[in-house]
Amino acid sequence: MKCIICKKQVIDKSINIYGIKICKCCEGRIIHSNMQTDFYEVYKNRIKKSIVNTLYRGVKFSDE
Repeated sequence: MKCIICKKQVIDKSINIYGIKICKCCEGRIIHSNMQTDFYEVYKNRIKKSIVNTLYRGVKFSDE
């Protein structure tokens, strides 16, 4: 499965939310990023979009 942030193959332990993966590298970048930046907003919106699609629409995130 691929990370929803960087789209790289997840091979290590990662965050798994309803089958959606976030790799350790992206997890660290999210944790250490400033919430007032565009970078943080991109992360937040990708996670939100993926989770909303999975929970409310029944659409599973694809490994495009």
